[in-house]
Amino acid sequence: ERIIILSPFSVNLPTILKIFFTPYQWLRLQLYLYRQEFDCLISFMERANILNLCTFGAHTKILSIRSHPDLYISKDLLKQKSINFMYSHVLSRASSVVFNANEAKDAFVKRYSMGNTICRTIYNYCPDKTVRKLAEEKLPKTHSHLFEVPVLLAVGRLKPEKGFIQLIRAFREVAKSNNAVRLVILGEGPLRRPLENQIASLNLSERVFLPGFFDNPMPWINSAHIFVLPSIWEGFPNALLEALTLGTAIISTDCRSGPREILSPGSRPSEKTKQVEITPFGILCPPLSFSSSNFATAVTEQEIQIAESVKRLLNDEHLRQDLIGNSAQRAKDFSPENILPEWLDLIQTSSGSFSKRSA
Repeated sequence: ERIIILSPFSVNLPTILKIFFTPYQWLRLQLYLYRQEFDCLISFMERANILNLCTFGAHTKILSIRSHPDLYISKDLLKQKSINFMYSHVLSRASSVVFNANEAKDAFVKRYSMGNTICRTIYNYCPDKTVRKLAEEKLPKTHSHLFEVPVLLAVGRLKPEKGFIQLIRAFREVAKSNNAVRLVILGEGPLRRPLENQIASLNLSERVFLPGFFDNPMPWINSAHIFVLPSIWEGFPNALLEALTLGTAIISTDCRSGPREILSPGSRPSEKTKQVEITPFGILCPPLSFSSSNFATAVTEQEIQIAESVKRLLNDEHLRQDLIGNSAQRAKDFSPENILPEWLDLIQTSSGSFSKRSA
């Protein structure tokens, strides 16, 4: 119930400055650990994980890896080298390493030649009761008219890795044969102006809308005809869990990592589909790539496959209802009641004796 700020430095600092300030952050953390006598320290994301591994004391060190290792390896060279160097030298100090996707876990274990004994996957949970409660709110009056026709909805920061450039091109193929459907992309980010220019250049200004960022996207997801996730990569997409919980039909790229594990449990996460795959809980389309993130790129085969999937759900109400009907069953697997006990079990197992003063 307490938030302790280890440093006032912005997370947007250049990598070299983050490295420079790291000893100060480590010292603050170490002093706090000594004063409070922690039994367990859980960290999330690479910089926090490295700080955790470098602390001293009898406390248990649990790391949470939130993305596929290839994603942070693709960062700037200094960050890449720093993370690789530190993980290679101090990972042995971890009591447990938790991943939110099996695909990320398998890649991490292979990259750092780790044994599976301390590695474990615990999926993100979706607070289903809260999500349904938030979905009961009305859409903003300024935008509710958009849903007078079927809406294809995407949610996320307007950045290249979210695949919105490719989605808009795919939607143009849908719009050629369907005069009613609209595309709404909810979110804000550095690509807003370029996306607006793309929409105008494709003559889609009356069909594609960028309403901006909203604190509560649940009424939008709940009102959509189809929820689409066109990402080039993800850590573990919580938006898919929210769409499942609200019973919205889903189309997703089979990107790294998460969508396959959510929509096609039991299949091999690392084996990506090369054609449209209809699963019991949604439609998986072949992964997109950054090479098609150029606005001038012609429509690609992968984008056409997304367009064909949208057309399929627009024209096949029986299939759409089947996906919606199955979604509640799958959503239960990600409920707090199922996921949070896994964290408690991990903490108790890693820490041995677990007292009330533990944090």
